[in-house]
Amino acid sequence: MKWLCRSIPDPRLVKTTTDVAFLVIDLYAEHMGHSPEIDHLIERLHDSVRKEAEISQICWSTLGMTEMLAAG
Repeated sequence: MKWLCRSIPDPRLVKTTTDVAFLVIDLYAEHMGHSPEIDHLIERLHDSVRKEAEISQICWSTLGMTEMLAAG
């Protein structure tokens, strides 16, 4: 989980981290709410994914604006 949280921002590892994150969540889903440590790590993972999704959205918006300026 700690590796996932550190590796999510790395664009070279997006495919791997996504696959691993889905597997880890499937493995630990039944333990969520029962273990404070697992809950904390899942929360950190969620925060990392949310942050990177926001950054990605900003990048795509900027790219769209740039393409409109170049075409216009």
